[in-house]
Amino acid sequence: MTREFDRKTARQGSPTGRILLVLVGSLAAAAIVWIAAEVYYNAALEPEVEESVATGAPSPAVAE
Repeated sequence: MTREFDRKTARQGSPTGRILLVLVGSLAAAAIVWIAAEVYYNAALEPEVEESVATGAPSPAVAE
């Protein structure tokens, strides 16, 4: 024998905005981590330029 439920009874949770807050919070956290990673990545790739004392011109970076 099949038991039938109406739409309201069949739902397992009450409609709240908590899940929306969790999703928005997760998206914001992911965006913050992404931005931090981009800033770190760009800072790590910048070549180190030292100015020559005598001429004031930038000298080439020495690769080790």
